[in-house]
This record gives sequence, structure tokens and C-alpha cells, in this order.
Amino acid sequence: MKESTIEGKARKYALEQGIACYKFKSDNNRAVPDRLFINTWGVTFYIEFKAPGKKPTEAQKRKAIEMGWPKTPIFWADDLEVAMDIIYACATWKMPHTSKALMGDVPVKYTCFDL
Repeated sequence: MKESTIEGKARKYALEQGIACYKFKSDNNRAVPDRLFINTWGVTFYIEFKAPGKKPTEAQKRKAIEMGWPKTPIFWADDLEVAMDIIYACATWKMPHTSKALMGDVPVKYTCFDL
């Protein structure tokens, strides 16, 4: 499945769960995550989508740190099921979680870029 297909289907799933989803672009700031999500409690999280078997680049890892990882929840997904698991786990958060708290909710492999 192509990266764009995974991203599109994950976006649709998030909207069905009542989670706002925005394409995240930042002029003159490359390597930002693909999507910004906001759950019904107003908690934000980000997902960087990748083609199957691909991982975030070093620039994307550095950008995650610049954006406040691990206090800012930033994930990556190279599979639709993983993306849906992340969205489902984050849907009911009432406050931001640190990466240690996320470990129980989201597959560890995809938690905050495994930095």
C-alpha cells in the first residue's frame, strides 16, 4: 500500500472517530510530521506516514526533538493498522502523555520515532 493511501485511510478513520485531522506543512521547515491530529479533549498528536518498510529520516528525527519530543506525542506509521492503533489509543487522552506513558497505549515500535 502506498504512503498516500495509508495516510488517506488513516485520515478518514480519524474523522470517523471525531478526531480533527490536518495536513501539517510548515514553510521553510522541512521534515515536519505529515499530519496533526486533535482529539475531542483538545489534545494534539502527530503522525509521520511512511511507505511499508520505510522509517523516518534523520532530519525527521531531529525535527521531532525540535518540536518537543518526547513531551510532544509524535509517531510514525508504515502500515494502516498501526496508524489506526495510534489514532485509537490517542482518541481518549485528556492530557498530553510522555513517551513512557505512551508505551502501554501504542505499539512501542512506532512510539515517537524510537529515538
